[in-house]
Amino acid sequence: MSFFWRLFPPAFVLPKAIVPHQTHTGYALMLNPRYLLDLYRSEGRLKDAESLLQRVLEIEEKSLGERHRVVIQTLTTLAGIYEEEGKNDQVKYAQALPLYERALALQQVNLGPDHPELLGLLGKYADLLRKLHDDAKAAAVRSRMAMISTAQRNQPR
Repeated sequence: MSFFWRLFPPAFVLPKAIVPHQTHTGYALMLNPRYLLDLYRSEGRLKDAESLLQRVLEIEEKSLGERHRVVIQTLTTLAGIYEEEGKNDQVKYAQALPLYERALALQQVNLGPDHPELLGLLGKYADLLRKLHDDAKAAAVRSRMAMISTAQRNQPR
């Protein structure tokens, strides 16, 4: 059993009855599985990373609400795990797509449709579309990224 496993899982492997309610937002914000995810990735344990992120996402959504920035970040991270798994199993690429779309839709509601902070997520989404051979849609997303970048550069400072 690894050192990290002894440190982190008790925070993530909770009986469903113990999951905090919406008033316990501090608990959900404390859930930072980054180090455990890094360990799982380095050991090639992407299925474990996937189940960990699904559990963290469930807790965050209940505690913080689905539009919280931390929830959007977890959706994006989970989509990234599916993309990594997609290198060996093309079906996983298809599982990543709705997660990126959901994260993008939530981020647009939070920030607005032309906010420059959307660029990173739009780029990941376009890359996945290209992997799924949806080149027309990927090109449209890239065009949108260019428009947002241009608008950002043209704004007075």
